Amino acid sequence: MSEKEKRTGFTEDWGSVYGIVQRQSIARDPEGVSAIVIDQDGNEIQIRGYGAKAADLVEAAAERAVPVVLRGNILGSDVDGSRHLSVLIEGPAQFKGVISDVDRSHEGGPPHVSFWIMNEMINRDGKPFQYLTGVHVHGADAETLSGLQDGDRVIVETRDGPDGHIATSPVIVLPALDSAGEDGPGM
Repeated sequence: MSEKEKRTGFTEDWGSVYGIVQRQSIARDPEGVSAIVIDQDGNEIQIRGYGAKAADLVEAAAERAVPVVLRGNILGSDVDGSRHLSVLIEGPAQFKGVISDVDRSHEGGPPHVSFWIMNEMINRDGKPFQYLTGVHVHGADAETLSGLQDGDRVIVETRDGPDGHIATSPVIVLPALDSAGEDGPGM
């Protein structure tokens, strides 16, 4: 916990929401815009777009009236009800890399597959790097992954979830890299 969090009781974590921005909930103020997103379970999630760019992004998403992924910092406190997503970008994150520790739901349970992915990225200096993160796949997309196994190289779009990332697209298994590494890291 940062010193600011200790002093104010506020938290600041990266997160995302997936749902429809309610056009009628848009409220502009000098700092930007606030709105409500209704997620796939019918929950209302408070979001804010601070500054003109983020406010325009939230308003444009509301005008489209279709499910969107909004990502940014989770700010505020559950104690005083000020917890909200401070919207920074729209759209899912794309992960590309080798997977391990594939785990499937038990027979008869809701379809679920989870795995670790060594995500391949390029840093701001143009140098490749990798980091390990967890991904969860649910529903129909999980049902199609019966052949997925440790060591497969995949690409998938995700949003942030409570225990890792949640797939927002089907998982695509890529061909193995050749020894020359012609297929470079993803973004």
